Amino acid sequence: MAIPFVRASIGLPDDFRFDEIKRPGKPPSNIPPLGVLVRFHGEFDGVGLNTIFRPNSAAPTTTDFANPVDPEPPKTPSENVLELNLITETLSFSKSLGNVPNRGLQTQNDIFLNGVPYVQTVFDVTNQSTGLANGPRTVIHFEPGLWMHIPATATDPVLPETLARLASIPHGTTINAQTFSPIVVTQGPPVIPP
Repeated sequence: MAIPFVRASIGLPDDFRFDEIKRPGKPPSNIPPLGVLVRFHGEFDGVGLNTIFRPNSAAPTTTDFANPVDPEPPKTPSENVLELNLITETLSFSKSLGNVPNRGLQTQNDIFLNGVPYVQTVFDVTNQSTGLANGPRTVIHFEPGLWMHIPATATDPVLPETLARLASIPHGTTINAQTFSPIVVTQGPPVIPP
């Protein structure tokens, strides 16, 4: 039995655009580039394997294992559990944000960012009886966020163009990950040295 995909989606109104507040006599600013993020559009879905190392807290929230586990999982206070899930996942991108003003400080001028909002959902579809990916769908991850393109700056701080991922996960995790390595575009899969 195939598990149908349930798509989470995100969208912005057609007239939604960040920009500077219009001042008399000031020309409008150009929309900054998205760089490689221009490829982040549409909706994607797929299947996979999720691994998470998480706490196995004391009762009443102790994990119930559907099948016998050998060796037996650790008990409190050694509460670490490696959980494996067969999953379906959807990832949906909205249109770009436009001019996102980022105010400069002291000698740094204002810069304009651009970015792409997204939403990601992950469902556990593990069939506990058979180990196949045709079990009841259970949401295990929901993540709204932004991918942002940040232009290079020439005044303190002097930084190259970067990308940042900003995300929020409802159980209390926020992510702000920024790359300071040069942005590289390649054909095919990435080359990861040993």
